[in-house]
Amino acid sequence: MYNILKLKILLCFLQADSDGCTVTGLSKSLGEEKYTVSRVISELEKEMLIDKSDCRHPILTDKGKKEAERYSERINIAIRYLLYKGVDMENAKNDAFYWALYCSEPTMAVIRAVEQRYQVKHELSESKCFGGLMLAKRLKNGAYKLPFIIYRDNFKNGINLSSVNNFFVHPCVLNIKNGTGNVQLCLVSGTGNAYWRLKSLKYYYQGKYYATEIYGDVVQFPIEPLKFENLGSEICQVLHGSVCIRLEYYNNEGNYFNALAMFTILI
Repeated sequence: MYNILKLKILLCFLQADSDGCTVTGLSKSLGEEKYTVSRVISELEKEMLIDKSDCRHPILTDKGKKEAERYSERINIAIRYLLYKGVDMENAKNDAFYWALYCSEPTMAVIRAVEQRYQVKHELSESKCFGGLMLAKRLKNGAYKLPFIIYRDNFKNGINLSSVNNFFVHPCVLNIKNGTGNVQLCLVSGTGNAYWRLKSLKYYYQGKYYATEIYGDVVQFPIEPLKFENLGSEICQVLHGSVCIRLEYYNNEGNYFNALAMFTILI
């Protein structure tokens, strides 16, 4: 595992011009003794990340370039994530090296997804209202786990949370591919047989209700029908997307229900 200085030197080589880096130059820019820099470069050479064929102008190997690019991407993501969370630039830059070095790949994947959402919210900050496709075109390909709430179409006992909100596993998944995507809901395991059975779920779009695709316990519908509103600003900014849905289902006693509700997703 690299220490911070090894990583900084590796990244200096990635950012250097065609002449590469020198021990003297790195010593000045990093504020380290020449012998320390020279020792680290030798360690990087042993790991086949640095080529010292020209001892005065060592360069990255192909393996070294790939490794440097991987860590550079991790650092940039960590910096942006910390800045969005309100950390000042100086501390964000310093701490990002530790995140890049010591975060596991699953943790970095989560940070990547969250940072991507922050970036998209920033890009859409000037748009008060917009459609689902505008959001999809700004998200990178991937699966995003997002909170959602299903509301009743009216209040009951002062509450408008729909009972069907508990029919589904939380959070939902927003699948994005090449500028479009779909919302995927998973039915709560076992409820289909023990308590209720979903017959259909339809979403409202351009004046009509359309049937969703149901695959076993998975229900999905396209992102296009969702209408988003931009609420709040900066750290408190939330993208609130909603679409009207109609559900038909049976309970365990064979009684039939037809529910009109509002599906909302929060980013």
